[in-house]
Amino acid sequence: MEGSAGSAFVVYSHIGVSSRSAGEGAASGGLALRDDLRSPAGLLAAPLIVMVLDSVASATLSIASAVPTRVDVEVFDEAADVSALRVDGRVRRSGRSQIFYDCRIVDADDPRRLVAYGSVTMAVTGPPVAQYAGHTRDGAGPQLDGRPLTEVFDGRAIEDGRYEIAPLTSRTGFGRLHAEAITVMAEAAATDLLRAKLGPPEVRTERLEAHLLGGRRGPFPVTAEVLAVDGDRATCRIEIIDNGADSRLVSLVVGRFRVVGPRG
Repeated sequence: MEGSAGSAFVVYSHIGVSSRSAGEGAASGGLALRDDLRSPAGLLAAPLIVMVLDSVASATLSIASAVPTRVDVEVFDEAADVSALRVDGRVRRSGRSQIFYDCRIVDADDPRRLVAYGSVTMAVTGPPVAQYAGHTRDGAGPQLDGRPLTEVFDGRAIEDGRYEIAPLTSRTGFGRLHAEAITVMAEAAATDLLRAKLGPPEVRTERLEAHLLGGRRGPFPVTAEVLAVDGDRATCRIEIIDNGADSRLVSLVVGRFRVVGPRG
């Protein structure tokens, strides 16, 4: 999220998130829930991570330039009857090298209904800037074209559990592969693999935890593996590497999923 103002890139504009500062170290924002932000079994977690990271950018803008090194989202509610979400978050600790932020995501029409919880750890990279590159606090509006999120974010499916993100462009990052593109691909790879291995059932994401190391070139292979299946819950590990930089590790993502419906 470091850098100066630039043209909005596809991550924020396509998802349609918006956020603004709500005072020193705080932010509020919103997201209208479209069909492409859901799976048949519930909410996709990756768009919620987009929402969380958009809000932390607004909250930290006056504090420091920083990049996320870890982001987590826990989804409690499939929100089938929810049309829009609201996020409210605050910086819990700000130091010379790190910032910690957390937030709650609720039904915009019923703030007592908690849908998800998110947290972000950020590494400080410099002094505050006027605006993060690609970050629009009032949202750029959704750009709908009928494609799945994986294609919008320059990804292609290779086989069950494997995707590849194209070499880095301003569509998916400024100087480094954006965390939101990483989590979109990671969630897709894991859910595709679980459907292939288990039957295929429907799969709902309950948690995504992404550790972010930064990818600067690409292409970026994305590979999921199933770590465990216990009843109706499964855990997956997803690895993303940078083939343009000696196959260096870009991200490790761990996801917890609920298997919904009969298996094949």
